[in-house]
Amino acid sequence: MIKSKLLWKVIGLEILVIFWFVVNGAYVSMTHPTTHYLQFLGIFPLAIGIAF
Repeated sequence: MIKSKLLWKVIGLEILVIFWFVVNGAYVSMTHPTTHYLQFLGIFPLAIGIAF
């Protein structure tokens, strides 16, 4: 039972990561930031959320 709950949490987290990268890629494609740092700015909230 515990392994099943853990499996669903991992699957949900993976879907969230994939969704976040798709959204970040769409934002970068539409706005074309001038610096490379702004392209990866959307990844920091995801990293902070995973850390907690």
